[in-house]
Amino acid sequence: MNVLTTLKDDRAFDAVLRPLYGPDAQPLSPDLGRAVVRNDSQETIAIAGPNFKPVQHREVINPIIDHFESRGYRLEERTPSRNSLYDLQGKKGAFIKSQFSDNGAVMRVDIITGDFLQPTGASVYLDDGPDTMLFKTSVFNSHNGSLAVRVVTSYERLICMNGLTRPDFSAGVYGKHTTNFNTTAMRAKIGNAMHGMTDDAERFGLWAKTRISVADAEKMLKQTIAKLPNKANGSPHFSEPLLNKILEQFRREDQTVWGLYNAVTHWQTHGQHKKGANALTTTIGRENKVANMLRSAQWKGLAA
Repeated sequence: MNVLTTLKDDRAFDAVLRPLYGPDAQPLSPDLGRAVVRNDSQETIAIAGPNFKPVQHREVINPIIDHFESRGYRLEERTPSRNSLYDLQGKKGAFIKSQFSDNGAVMRVDIITGDFLQPTGASVYLDDGPDTMLFKTSVFNSHNGSLAVRVVTSYERLICMNGLTRPDFSAGVYGKHTTNFNTTAMRAKIGNAMHGMTDDAERFGLWAKTRISVADAEKMLKQTIAKLPNKANGSPHFSEPLLNKILEQFRREDQTVWGLYNAVTHWQTHGQHKKGANALTTTIGRENKVANMLRSAQWKGLAA
């Protein structure tokens, strides 16, 4: 299945390299850079360096689509509602959500399957039943150098539609646009991440049973996700608006590590974007910040 031929976003194009031209209308040396051009509209969507090699969006996403189809998943391309995700739970199906920005230069495709987990051994029950997460694979590519070829796995929490960044990003696979990328490794990592869902369920269950205070959460956030470069005098510096926003959400959650995790990923997924900001790349940047927080000594100490 070539999923990009079905996209309503009309981004199934090839990115091709063309010369840059100087004021005298003469082509410049490729060492100075080249234009990345859409072959359908002939629009320039980026300026690339001399070693840049376009990796077409379909070259990245099609092997991942094939991976799921070959394992019997029924794929449907649309942005799913919460009810449709609840219906998907436990079934051999998947929703494909595609996002593009910068005139097609940046791509993100999320594949949410019916594979699910619930925190192990913890009494995390909501009005609609157990706290449930569905498995999600995210595929990234860009033609403007803003993103490397990238495949990562995470979860979608059904109660709030938060994207739950995996604590260790264990299924992350990266490739540069100056070298070949390994689709076999990408597919293998997805399979390994699915096999690791039991470990994640146990980890989430432990977090749900680990009580913390607002002061504990504040101290950790100041040292990680809300931290800014030190002031000129060397004193610590942090984003007070971001800190307050996450703590405000944390006060609505259980006072546990699990509650803090969900407060952080609520900001990651639903936090307001700055006026004029690119929503797609802003969300990706937030996901990277959450991943860095989860790898930090401060988080590990809180969650121990």
